[in-house]
Amino acid sequence: MKVDTFLGLSDDSTFKHIFSNETILIDFLNSFFTFIHEKKKVMKIKVNTDERISGDKRKYKLYYGDIMAYLEHEKIMSIEMYKKFSLREFNKSMAYISRKFSNQFKRGKNYQNAKKITSFNIIKTNYYESNRSLINDYSLVDKFDYQVTHNQCLEMYLIKLDKIKDIVYNQDEDERFIRWLKMINAKDMNELKNIAKEDEIMESAVRLMEDFLNDEELQDEFDKITDIEYYAKEEGIFEEKRKTAKNLLDMDIPISKIVKATGLSEEEINALN
Repeated sequence: MKVDTFLGLSDDSTFKHIFSNETILIDFLNSFFTFIHEKKKVMKIKVNTDERISGDKRKYKLYYGDIMAYLEHEKIMSIEMYKKFSLREFNKSMAYISRKFSNQFKRGKNYQNAKKITSFNIIKTNYYESNRSLINDYSLVDKFDYQVTHNQCLEMYLIKLDKIKDIVYNQDEDERFIRWLKMINAKDMNELKNIAKEDEIMESAVRLMEDFLNDEELQDEFDKITDIEYYAKEEGIFEEKRKTAKNLLDMDIPISKIVKATGLSEEEINALN
């Protein structure tokens, strides 16, 4: 089954492939920091995709962060694209970053030496009606006076693509982040190319995306996964994920790809053989 719809940058697989490019991600994050008037600039970055974030005991759930970016100024960011963002996804995102925060503390390590963990979520749906801003910033607050108590541990940004279509931007660097969001929200390749026109980094993102979408091997794997997931009755049910994984094994899909598609661990998938 070939997918006829436009797999733009708001598609999770495409987003992950393009923004795991270090040059593109650095530019994107710096445009965000400029937009929110944060002075720190990203000069170097280490990027991991689908990083396993595990607990100490086997019974604990395994998490896989889409893009984990390790910034040189001692900040770790989990970057994800969500077409749907409800309480389930909020809890999942919180689980990612809280697990990543706690995993810093090995036995005997000083609790004062923790890196800040930030969840950076681009979402296509409204989470709460009260979230009327383009950017919503969640931090620990004092519930009596609603002042931020400490923002050096955990922080979550929700970037709402439903707000971007009505925003007009210019070519100033202060609004480069808006331009990136317009690209992510583009409805077709022509719109995408028009937004990226005459910008070296953004045009490189378009070329990288075209190469990805024209890679038949990658697209065949995507199509097979889409066919199987289409018939899953309810996302997240363990037995449905097992059935999906078993079908993908029968199609000779690599285990690493099945891990990404189902969220099951390698041990759980190998047990199906």
